[in-house]
Amino acid sequence: MPLRWDENFYQYIKRVAEMSTRLGIPSITEEDGVVIQSISYTYALGGTDDLLFVDLGAGIGYSTLWLLMGAKPVCEEMHKRCRIVAVERDPVLAHYARKVLSEAPMNTNHVSIDVVEDDAITYLESVEDCTVDIVFVDIDKGAYSKALRLLGYKLRPGGLALFHNAFVPRPPTSFFKEASKRPWLSIIVPTSMGILVASRMEPRC
Repeated sequence: MPLRWDENFYQYIKRVAEMSTRLGIPSITEEDGVVIQSISYTYALGGTDDLLFVDLGAGIGYSTLWLLMGAKPVCEEMHKRCRIVAVERDPVLAHYARKVLSEAPMNTNHVSIDVVEDDAITYLESVEDCTVDIVFVDIDKGAYSKALRLLGYKLRPGGLALFHNAFVPRPPTSFFKEASKRPWLSIIVPTSMGILVASRMEPRC
């Protein structure tokens, strides 16, 4: 695979970050975004030919773009079918996300992006078991434990769940207790806000 650096895409991401700030919408940091991009890219390289990435609590699509930036070159070069779903329950933010993601500078037939206006937990409950490859979770922290339990069914073997704000604002202690015991294997990537990365050691699939 040739070396890829999409300057146009990166500049677009930076403009979306500025838009999010102007609108007063809390978002991940660029540091978090780089972690998401790296994990997305690495996973896509070794994943199946039909990948599903989900962004729960997508806001206007800023974190979704980082997922896309990692997956896109792999999907293009290796001709994989990559689907990215941005889930946002706020109708105004979902409207912005549709616009942001539809205008992302990418020319490929191998990546599809959908914005779903729904509650994150309700959406997860509707997803077919054993189909999700990577999910980025940035929702109400009190719902993290329920999301983790659902993802025990929804993730493919080897799939990854990335939970934002492992440090600030810190989720309930009960979430960390669940994520730190079997069947989960978890680490925290020490960005300024923290990202907990969890994978199920004993897949149900």
